[in-house]
Amino acid sequence: MLVLTDRDRALRPEQIRFEFYDAGSARWHPVVFEVTDEAENVGAFTGFGGFAVPAGRTLTVPVRLTFEAETAPDEVVVNAAVVQRQGEDGDWVGESGDYRLTVGPAAPGTPTAPDTPAPSDPSAPPAKTARPPAPTAPATGSDEDPADTELASTGRESETYERVLAVLSAGLVLLGALLLRAARRRRHR
Repeated sequence: MLVLTDRDRALRPEQIRFEFYDAGSARWHPVVFEVTDEAENVGAFTGFGGFAVPAGRTLTVPVRLTFEAETAPDEVVVNAAVVQRQGEDGDWVGESGDYRLTVGPAAPGTPTAPDTPAPSDPSAPPAKTARPPAPTAPATGSDEDPADTELASTGRESETYERVLAVLSAGLVLLGALLLRAARRRRHR
């Protein structure tokens, strides 16, 4: 389960698009968000058999997160909660730390995700994208700072998306570790 809380309490569930990849069924599953009385957006991973984390192992779950173009710039805190299924019920077994994201305006004419399979193709596996080469210093001897140089569509925005995906991936790895810990505790009781 994911909980998104935005600073301005203006984020609406229909502005969030989050999907996770289930390798067992080889497809992407959307996560539907609902708003709580405290203006939090909560989304549960449903519509599949769940994740099994073998003892002593971790599980990495690829995810995709986007916000609709009309979403106002804001600061968002993402927190993942882990629930261990018990038949029709479940036990809350842990949560991740807070992951902070910044939602900014979309750059005009920027494609949303050129290397990502279309969400309408649920069987497409997660795309593996290569990290673009870092900008190099201009060869003309100019005083231009290499940090201000950008390659087309691979500049600072790409690094921001990369950080967001890295944070979400780390959160899901943490979820797997928490599930493993809970399973070990249960076995030793």
